[in-house]
Amino acid sequence: EVAPKAMQYTLMAGRRAARVYANDQAITHYETARALAEELGADAERIAAIEGLADVHALQAEWEEASRLYQEALTYHQQKGDAVRQARMQSRIGSTFSGVFDFRQALPHIQSAMDTLKAKKDEQELTGVYVQMARTQTYLGNFAQAEEYARAGLALAERHDMLPQAAEAQ
Repeated sequence: EVAPKAMQYTLMAGRRAARVYANDQAITHYETARALAEELGADAERIAAIEGLADVHALQAEWEEASRLYQEALTYHQQKGDAVRQARMQSRIGSTFSGVFDFRQALPHIQSAMDTLKAKKDEQELTGVYVQMARTQTYLGNFAQAEEYARAGLALAERHDMLPQAAEAQ
């Protein structure tokens, strides 16, 4: 009974540390939570820890490690059939390629996320992916497409009363 609570508290500590950019502490907490979750067979918590680790590595511009961890989470969500979480991981994998200015590699991941979210009609999540696609198209020099995606993202953000920063954070 102690181990599940410790796992939850460690996962929470990782999230709190990440929120205040205490990256080393966040990594330590997420790695501990991941190990506890593996020991307990708690897949959802293990994946939450992996996603948290990936986010922290992305914040530190450790793109290769972030991408590897996002891929691990993506595989899990594919096995579970969770399309929205798959889309979220595809978007984040796209971001890791954008982080190293490889926008052509980012594009299929972002497109996959967009297609999935359109099919699932998850407009709030889709808002951020439209913004991400607009930025990617801008870097690729496709300005007309970039404007279309930016306008689509803005329209969804307005429909859902989202601030632009909140839309981009999705």
